[in-house]
Amino acid sequence: MVATRNKCTSQPERAKRKAQTRWVAGAAVLLAEYLFFSLRYDTQPLLVRGGDWSGLGAMGTLATVALAVATAAVLFRGGALFRGTALFRGTASFRGTASFRGTASFRASREPAPVTTGQPWLRSRMALALHVLCLAGLVALSERLFSTGAQEASGLAAAGWLAAAAGAAASLVAALTPIPELLCSLRRMALPLALTAGVGLAAWATGMATQHLWPPMSTATLWSVAATLTVFASNVVLGAPEYVVGTETFAVTITPVCSGFEGIGLLGTFMGAYIGFARGQLQWPRALVLVPAGMLAAWVANVLRISALIGVGHWLSPETAIGAFHSKAGWVLYCAAALGLVAWSHRSRMLARQPSEPTDKLAHVAAPYLAPLLGVVAASLVTGLFAGAVDVLYPARVLAGGSLLWAYRATLQRELTWRGSPRAMLLAAALGAAVFAIWIALAPAAHQDSASALRSELDSMSPLLFAIWIGFRIAGAVLVVPVAEELAFRGYVLRRLIDKDFTRVAPGAFSWPSFLVSSATFGALHQHWLGGLLAGMVYALAVYRRGRLADAVLAHAVTNAILAAYVCTTGNWHLW
Repeated sequence: MVATRNKCTSQPERAKRKAQTRWVAGAAVLLAEYLFFSLRYDTQPLLVRGGDWSGLGAMGTLATVALAVATAAVLFRGGALFRGTALFRGTASFRGTASFRGTASFRASREPAPVTTGQPWLRSRMALALHVLCLAGLVALSERLFSTGAQEASGLAAAGWLAAAAGAAASLVAALTPIPELLCSLRRMALPLALTAGVGLAAWATGMATQHLWPPMSTATLWSVAATLTVFASNVVLGAPEYVVGTETFAVTITPVCSGFEGIGLLGTFMGAYIGFARGQLQWPRALVLVPAGMLAAWVANVLRISALIGVGHWLSPETAIGAFHSKAGWVLYCAAALGLVAWSHRSRMLARQPSEPTDKLAHVAAPYLAPLLGVVAASLVTGLFAGAVDVLYPARVLAGGSLLWAYRATLQRELTWRGSPRAMLLAAALGAAVFAIWIALAPAAHQDSASALRSELDSMSPLLFAIWIGFRIAGAVLVVPVAEELAFRGYVLRRLIDKDFTRVAPGAFSWPSFLVSSATFGALHQHWLGGLLAGMVYALAVYRRGRLADAVLAHAVTNAILAAYVCTTGNWHLW
């Protein structure tokens, strides 16, 4: 008997990992290129210029739609091109014999597997060279487009811009996978791709549609805030035509941004995506109640945010209310509403198929790795609400993270105990010094106004308050933050991306996806994301070198110690 091979069968495990690595690297390149063009060029002015270039003004909208579709693909695991042969596991599953089980079934044909002609390495390098050429042409045309003489640009130049963009995208895809294999994957993934595209478009359309809720929502928000304020204040000011509400000493104007419709679209879409992602744990169709519940929670959270904003401006400080509290309170409340609804859905007998009982978090295997950093982040969200140029309540972050590290000290001792020679310690310290050099080289220059405000606020502190603040700031940067962040990113995330049971993965285990994703996530946590990305890579290399998490903690602590000394001696407080 001669076995036949399925045209769309999965590759061997090793080939799948290589393909996965290629697609992760391709996604990273695409993200970097997108950030470059989005930060350097603005397509919105093209919409009002007119002429042959005006149609390109829609590129910004198309980018937003593409990001929404990509997010849906990740949530529903529809964008599984990252898995080599693009196995899709979602509402249907595609397994070795190529059978789609779900709403439809697809039986594999017994045709032989496609054969890729040519040398793969040569094909990939030629495609990458073409990608670089198209990208260079795209940059040159974009520079002309956004120059002062762009209005005289011809339609031929506009067509060339579109051709260069299409060529850059096509050549990048061609460098990642052979065209026959890509076509095979696309045929197999037609239904999953259609579903994820529909979800992404629906999310984008929901966000656009909520803008039309401004007239009715502004009035409802205005009266609800006034009713909330009457519980705590007797001198409530209400100006319905101007949408003004507050007290005699501090009032605000309800604008479209403050009306809450953006939060409604955000939480409504998020809960819809969560229902699809966790459909195996929720009862259908009862779980659909989470969508209107999320929308209502977003609106209530916005009413509370505006009421609290007025309260802070009236009783504490108008500067604090207009500054940090105004910009951060919304995110804190929306995140709390989303997490609260998710937690409720898992414990509700009406929604969950098997309601989960509250567990002892101290006994949870992942808690020692995540709780300290979450404690620091939670404290920073609260203290940031009342921060000016300087977060004078920074000691609360140190106390929150330090207390959780102390609570899990027995579990963390085996991870962080140093075992190595003085040479190993010097090498880890050298990596930390290298990260400091990278951070200083990539850090943007301080804005003159913000830098002067920072210095003036520090100078206004009393000597005792400044000594306490600077002591906690150094202790947090050198002792608490390195341990908390390395436990979370190199102790948990780096290994969790390799195996669901991360405890079975040694700290020194390497995979390209875990290395890149964990480093990118670490960078996103920092204000200077590029420096944070490179720092995360170096700290990961410190772990890979000996398989010891303590090496990364030491390197991180050295980086922050040198940075603290540099900031205190030079007065460049913006680097903190």
